[in-house]
Amino acid sequence: MDSLEQLESALQASLDDLRISRGERQALREILSEAELSPTQRTLLRKKAFNMASNQLQGSPNHGAVLEWLETICGLLEPAHLAQTSSGETEVLFAPGNAPRQRLRTLLQYASDKVDICVFTITDNTVSDEILAAADRGVAIRIITDDRKAEDVGSDIERFREAGIEVRIDCSSHHMHHKFAIFDDHTVVDGSYNWTRAAADYNQESLIVSTELALVRKFQKRFSELWNAFTETCPNPHSNR
Repeated sequence: MDSLEQLESALQASLDDLRISRGERQALREILSEAELSPTQRTLLRKKAFNMASNQLQGSPNHGAVLEWLETICGLLEPAHLAQTSSGETEVLFAPGNAPRQRLRTLLQYASDKVDICVFTITDNTVSDEILAAADRGVAIRIITDDRKAEDVGSDIERFREAGIEVRIDCSSHHMHHKFAIFDDHTVVDGSYNWTRAAADYNQESLIVSTELALVRKFQKRFSELWNAFTETCPNPHSNR
């Protein structure tokens, strides 16, 4: 059985179960990595996945699960389509305007394994909904944010906690002012852009998206440092203010 046939068989097996566990996602990712498929082969594989989903929809009442399966498969195929090299690819998006917000939503929709978010304030429900949807389909989400902004009216941090997402805060009189996130250890976003409606609709902001390996690794290191340094709650919420 060649790599394409192996992948098709694995896709069909996961579709029959209407679920893809984290172990299955990792196995599919390893098969894709070893197969070294060409862009044309990846396109054909995506088409096969769409055909499989279409056939399944005709005989299954659980349309939502089928669509979630297809979304996960597309996410698994997408990173390899933008192969991560030492040089990588970089794009810059500006606000006001919907481009930064939509790019964040797309990255969250395609995330298949893990997302580490380190953002000063998160209040844009359209982005928060995608974070919750990713967590619901099994993506491991971790969030670092500023302790004071977490308590602001409109902050979605409590929604994330209630959904079981791990959150850590800085418990400091100074601000945790970063606005970066790492998707599947493959793509990093950074810039002035807070994940808020005001940033999208009114503010002059920038968002940089990069798959440059060295850059991703530096942000991974910083996230780990902050994650280990911060806590889930502040012992005394007013002691450092």
